[in-house]
Amino acid sequence: MSSASRVISLRIPDELMVKLDHLVKATKRSKADLLLHWVEDGIALDEWQLEELEAGIKEADAGKFASNSEVNRVLTKWL
Repeated sequence: MSSASRVISLRIPDELMVKLDHLVKATKRSKADLLLHWVEDGIALDEWQLEELEAGIKEADAGKFASNSEVNRVLTKWL
């Protein structure tokens, strides 16, 4: 991550602020540290999901689908 950073403003409901304050005390971490960690994790998760969706769309566009027997095998295994 670059050393440059920006300030953003965010409104959060009182209930979440109470929970955040509790976690700050329990973890002995700052609000900024916790929030930055959660933003980084959320962005990483969304990026991963988007990459997987795009890969799935490319496979579908290329006609790469599971056969009926493959689908039935998985359904039988889990149901």
